[in-house]
Amino acid sequence: MSAAEHAAARSGLMAAWARHATDEYAARLRAWMIGGLVDRFYAKAKTATPTSRQALTKAYWRPMAGLFGGDWLAFLEYLGEQPNPSEEIVGSLPEPKLYATGADRARQAAADAGIDEAEIERMLASFFGSHDASSPVDRRIAVLKRAWAALDGLHASLTPARGTLWGVLDERNEIHDERFDECRTALHREVLPADLNDDIAALWGTQATSKDPGRLVTRWLPHNGVYDAFGVALQFWHEIALTAFAHTETHGFWEWGLSEAQERQQSRLDELAAARCPVDASFLRELATAARDLPPIAHEQHRSRAERDGFAIELTFSGRDRLPRPGFEQLRDVITRHRRAWAEQHLDRWLEHRWQTDLRATAEAYNRRLIANGKAPTLRQAITLGQPALDRWFGGDIGQLLTAIGQKGPAGAPVYERRLPGDPYSFGRAVEIALGGRQPEDDLSDWDSADRERLDAHRKVRDHNSARYYAAFTAYEYVKAWEALGRRPEMKQVKGGKSGADFLDRAEPEAAWARLEAAVLNVVDDPSLQRAGAETATRHDHATQRRTQQERPAPGISPRERELPSRPDADPRSAADPQQAEPTADAPVPKRRGLLRRMLDR
Repeated sequence: MSAAEHAAARSGLMAAWARHATDEYAARLRAWMIGGLVDRFYAKAKTATPTSRQALTKAYWRPMAGLFGGDWLAFLEYLGEQPNPSEEIVGSLPEPKLYATGADRARQAAADAGIDEAEIERMLASFFGSHDASSPVDRRIAVLKRAWAALDGLHASLTPARGTLWGVLDERNEIHDERFDECRTALHREVLPADLNDDIAALWGTQATSKDPGRLVTRWLPHNGVYDAFGVALQFWHEIALTAFAHTETHGFWEWGLSEAQERQQSRLDELAAARCPVDASFLRELATAARDLPPIAHEQHRSRAERDGFAIELTFSGRDRLPRPGFEQLRDVITRHRRAWAEQHLDRWLEHRWQTDLRATAEAYNRRLIANGKAPTLRQAITLGQPALDRWFGGDIGQLLTAIGQKGPAGAPVYERRLPGDPYSFGRAVEIALGGRQPEDDLSDWDSADRERLDAHRKVRDHNSARYYAAFTAYEYVKAWEALGRRPEMKQVKGGKSGADFLDRAEPEAAWARLEAAVLNVVDDPSLQRAGAETATRHDHATQRRTQQERPAPGISPRERELPSRPDADPRSAADPQQAEPTADAPVPKRRGLLRRMLDR
């Protein structure tokens, strides 16, 4: 099926489902799910009331959670049954106690008690499980505030000439993905302070792995860790600023409409309001008003002229691409004023809300598992239960997280052996080079449909390049598995390992895997290959080059229109009105394409 057919089939399926999404069908579904729970309960109730662990397997916990909120007592009350006397049911979870901050209070209490300062520093370092006496959460909060200040300064002083800030924190969280050529990869290296980048890499450069709870793996994009840890506050203000840039400059972000910002950002605004950190309700209205006061949107103009046997056809039409317009500074200043007012009032409270919410959710999940199983979760289970908080606030160190929620963790620090080269962005391109590199692709803009050989050759080149591009994604997973296992992994131990080999050679995946593994090892060990990957141009590089080579067009005139060849000996009036120029016999006829060529070349 073609892409259009796939889309049509999906739309048809969704429409068919929507016809049955009625209250009657919802009631029937609810009755059917309850019936399954009831059947399961009485199938196990042969001699006495079954316990929840006897009656509820994984398949039945989902309807139990959806219909009764996971409350076993509520389900028994619904049936009119009494709980099993041997079952201990906890009506409420213990209140989580968090030990993630408070180092300054501990120092003051020790000083009041006359304890030596060096001794209390050693005690705090031992308690937090780190190399110094500061809390892992406190260290990250301090860096988050510095990152906010740096981004605030960048947005406040941004000009169209400096370009978009999309990509400064790897917001897309995609490594080696070139689908969005306007997202500026590794932008933080150019615009953020070096010491801030170093601290971000140190605090968010590792994450936990369930393959081995005693090991850490490299987080490919540490700056995305800052973006994730900050949550919707940073995401809202950063994205609004990116949208304003694209609103006037026509590039730099995928979204550019400001009148729809209220609806598009409503979920983030609701979350901020629920945390008692609301955005001023007048902000988006003021921003929309400022956007309406800008000059009207203009679109590029295209002209095409064809002549034959004394006849001429000239077409003029507007393209969908918008042209840049002035006014970004007005939008920028409105956003800056409201962003700084919000930060002055709410930034500290929001960051406290973020880490406390994460740790309390982890503590509650841990206690639920402990009560359900009658014993403490294993380290692998604890990692799964607390993965978001674990990576946001503790760099993947499960011992530090368990200490912070008042639970016993492993005594030693996890092992971390980095295998990924220093520049994660160019690693994938270096692997492509080790696999044979990309071949130059032919420009088919002037392709004739009768030239099948040229099309076949183009497809072969595209297949060659695509195979290496997609295989490079598996290379990142190979290195992650290598770090997690402490040894080189097999194909089945690598996420997407089989598909990565299939991209190279579906007929012989084992041989293709050996090629891919050899390419990864060569790049890891060879600095020259790493440099070659770093020097390979990306789609963003090509897009930037195209924009810088072209002058900003005048309103209503597109670069394509300016590049149309002029006709020699044209009537002087053509300078003011090209439509009044008389064609000459020896005038060069522009190459015609598509429908126009087929109409005139008959």
